[in-house]
Amino acid sequence: MKIYLSLLVCFALIIGPNVLAEDRLGTSPKELDRLRLLNASDKVVTMSDQKLSKLMVGTWTTGRHDYVYRPDGTWQMLPIELGGTNGTWSITDRNLIEGKTKRLFIEADEELLVLKNTEGAYPYRYAKITPPLGFPNDAAAKNDEPDQVVLDLLKWYLPVSFKIGSDVILDERMDDFIDSDTLAKWRKSQRSEHGYGAVPFVGQNYEEAWANNHKITKKKNHGDGTAEIIVRYSAPQWTQDLKFLLVKTNSGWRIKGYEQVAE
Repeated sequence: MKIYLSLLVCFALIIGPNVLAEDRLGTSPKELDRLRLLNASDKVVTMSDQKLSKLMVGTWTTGRHDYVYRPDGTWQMLPIELGGTNGTWSITDRNLIEGKTKRLFIEADEELLVLKNTEGAYPYRYAKITPPLGFPNDAAAKNDEPDQVVLDLLKWYLPVSFKIGSDVILDERMDDFIDSDTLAKWRKSQRSEHGYGAVPFVGQNYEEAWANNHKITKKKNHGDGTAEIIVRYSAPQWTQDLKFLLVKTNSGWRIKGYEQVAE
């Protein structure tokens, strides 16, 4: 028995430092010890639910997985894939609520969110990460001119939509290009039992070659806060003209709708 206990002690001494050194977020042993004590304390953040909700929006990593938390109260594991892990979130009484799970914020700033772990010694942590190429910080529409908004959208939208279909509607990047009322309707439909159906701006008969073969053939600013942009998608097997309808909002030009141009 003594030999067995001695072996356990030796094993703990050998493994313990390695576990700390291999923290997925690269946290030092000293900081991990502080977090362990913090998790056992009664500390709660003092900032409001509104402030915490604003902080939560963005891209984060737990060290094991990366996630995007969107302003519309949805989250998704990255990279975004058809049928990928996703859900909804909200913050109430300084608790992050995801489905039936509720975790209390005990520290929070723009770089790190720390939430109480009632079932373990160390708290849950979300570290801010740079959004992947094409996410809002990299691909947000400049909204200066209606034709540029359309081109900025299609640059990332077409490759992604060919890969994940109508789930692209739930992508956070859409908020930077699409009119909020239009996007809300699309997302409500996408989350319904039957989904949205056809992929916006693409349809059901599409060619992946369109991602690299599209150009604006006509643009018209009506001068009343609305504009029309016609884009031609070209491919050996299928060519299509699509009219984008845009409106001028306080945030700049946004896409209100679209329609196929008759041949």
